[in-house]
Amino acid sequence: MFVTSRDAIAAALSDVDGVTGHRTRPTTLIPGNAWPRLASIDHGPGGAFSATWHVVVVMHGDEAVAAEQLDALLPALVEALGPVLYVDQAAPVQLDTEVGKVLAVQLTGRSE
Repeated sequence: MFVTSRDAIAAALSDVDGVTGHRTRPTTLIPGNAWPRLASIDHGPGGAFSATWHVVVVMHGDEAVAAEQLDALLPALVEALGPVLYVDQAAPVQLDTEVGKVLAVQLTGRSE
């Protein structure tokens, strides 16, 4: 049902300079890697479905550099995702990995 949306989100992410979109979380997390995660599916009036997505973008490992990177990337990410996803929110997050925490930003948005 949402395979097309996952593909469309990954393709839109790849349109941003310095970002590589993936359908799912890649094995190696390097700055610029990005992927969608389906957060929830809502069933609305008239039988329509809508999906809430968390889009994760890996940032630089240094917190100050990651903050600057986010300032530079956020407008381009929101614009690139616009045709496939309405972005409601962006928040810094830390991803747990085998080698420790990785800095990232999580964009939360909705699609039909």
